[in-house]
Amino acid sequence: MSSYAIPVAIDSVDHASLLISAVATLVAACAGLISYAVYRSQSDPDVVIFAEADELRPSIINLVIKNIGRAPAYDVTFRSSSQLPARAFGLHAEDRKDFKIMDDGPLVTGIPFLPPGSKRVITWGQFGGLYGILGDNAVVITSIYKSRHFGIPRKIATKQSSVVEIFSFKGTDASRKNYEAQIADGVKELSKSVSQIARNMA
Repeated sequence: MSSYAIPVAIDSVDHASLLISAVATLVAACAGLISYAVYRSQSDPDVVIFAEADELRPSIINLVIKNIGRAPAYDVTFRSSSQLPARAFGLHAEDRKDFKIMDDGPLVTGIPFLPPGSKRVITWGQFGGLYGILGDNAVVITSIYKSRHFGIPRKIATKQSSVVEIFSFKGTDASRKNYEAQIADGVKELSKSVSQIARNMA
């Protein structure tokens, strides 16, 4: 009986060692993947598209393409889920079926090279004109671009989708139609600032 006890114990130890080695290998592989993912997130380009109100031109809404990543994007092209309006000016959201389709600019021709932090700004239109075309619908714009990575001889292709809409601008300064009132408010604020400066200098 005792002659068989030692081999059984040795087999159990071998199985335990193999299991521990397998788990350690799996943990190391997962750690490596996580480290690589963190490295990629800190060294990849990230091209996004969004709408924003123009700070210098009341009522104007721009369409912005920006590389918010930490590496340059190469050969950037774009694909849209539906046709994009262009220069959709107008103060009132009229229902209309005819509009000018965007047929030029970076979203159509692409961008050969977009460094980190770089952007392209397109004058898209005004809230009324854009809302009259898009309404409460969102457009998905997919950015397709390439990036370089250390140790990899060829560029790696990436896709990134952005959701662009106009309805969230309702009730904001960009949708206000009484721009004379906005100018008057600006003049009042300027007058207050000048008066304060005059009092400080007196």
